[in-house]
Amino acid sequence: LSLSQVIQAYNMRSEHSLFHIGPFSNHKLNWACLISLLLIALVLFTPLRIVFELAALPGELYLQGLGLALKKPLLAVPTVEALAYNLWGSSALICPIMDARRSQVYTGLYYAEEELQTEKEPCAMDMHELISELNARGERTVFLGDGVPVYESLIRRELTVAYSFAPPQSSRQRAASVAALGELYMKQGRMVTAADFKPEYLRKPQAEREREGIEL
Repeated sequence: LSLSQVIQAYNMRSEHSLFHIGPFSNHKLNWACLISLLLIALVLFTPLRIVFELAALPGELYLQGLGLALKKPLLAVPTVEALAYNLWGSSALICPIMDARRSQVYTGLYYAEEELQTEKEPCAMDMHELISELNARGERTVFLGDGVPVYESLIRRELTVAYSFAPPQSSRQRAASVAALGELYMKQGRMVTAADFKPEYLRKPQAEREREGIEL
């Protein structure tokens, strides 16, 4: 809505066509709109949005809005599950790790030898706790994801079970895996209406968590 008002400022310049008079011929208006855009960005994409009680909408909500407008169903494919599906056919316990900073990762545990089986639902957890859990399970584990280069030294130092790291071509998100897993979930009847779609957030943004800590 804020951006629409900036555009409307150009529309209201004259009774003549905007293209006839030139969209950027008024230099003062150009500067005013540029400053307005910078202020909007400052409020939306910095911790200032917490002060103004605003929230940046994630892509899932834009898709939900599109689904509502077009009356189309939606299908969610969790990122860590799509990562695990990269290693379909592996007999080891699959552990995707995505760096969440502050020694935390987004993770889950899966088997994918014949079909994708979830052993641990996607969650955010401390990397030391994850390693302790894997040591307790005692199973051979394969790691993949952007958290591998961040925590590789920690894994080598603290993990006591047999482990390996997925090769580079399988260690990152792949559109083909998302599409294949999405097709599988669609056949399983996991599609929902746009109205019933609920995005899954594994952890609140840092600014919101800090605000809640202050309020407590």
